Amino acid sequence: MKGPYHLDLEEIPTFRPTKAQFESPTAFIASIRDEAEPFGLARIVPPDGWKPPWSIPKEHFKFATRVQVVNELVKHVGTARRKRFKVEYEIFLKSQGTPVRPWPIMGGSEVDLSRLYELVTKRGGHARVTEERQWLQVSRALGITMSSSVSTALRECYQKRLLAFESHKKGASIEESSSKQLDLKADAVGKLALLAASLAGKEDID
Repeated sequence: MKGPYHLDLEEIPTFRPTKAQFESPTAFIASIRDEAEPFGLARIVPPDGWKPPWSIPKEHFKFATRVQVVNELVKHVGTARRKRFKVEYEIFLKSQGTPVRPWPIMGGSEVDLSRLYELVTKRGGHARVTEERQWLQVSRALGITMSSSVSTALRECYQKRLLAFESHKKGASIEESSSKQLDLKADAVGKLALLAASLAGKEDID
């Protein structure tokens, strides 16, 4: 087939072995090596009905299996954020001497604690969500079957698993904010002191 960029290249050789010739594919490939090698590749069309043999001994064919949460296979958005949360959350648990446990199951599905924490803190935290009775909306956002019993169970799950972590994070944020404010105040005091010294020096010269 010729096109605008046809370079008049020679077609690669095509081999159509018979069933007898292809009883040993490796031997057949070796037999055509001298003819095919100058082209760099070749096309081999197996005989009709040929099926590649199972080359791995079945008695030795074993592979390791592992438990995998199926619903995680389709979760791509927020994966990095979820991993970051898990690392930070587990570090916090270990600092408190609390064992790291598997994430809870509710309604037949695993509760994504990172997503639960994000949904609650975006609404102002545990206290506000409870005060404004938003747990039903949180369970809806998580994709958990909506009912008053489920929302109650979700609130209790948050209290047991995430409330201490939320308090820890809020405390860290307050400390960071206070530290920044102190740095700003110290910087302002330093600038005022330099200004005062400069003015005093000017008065001495006058």
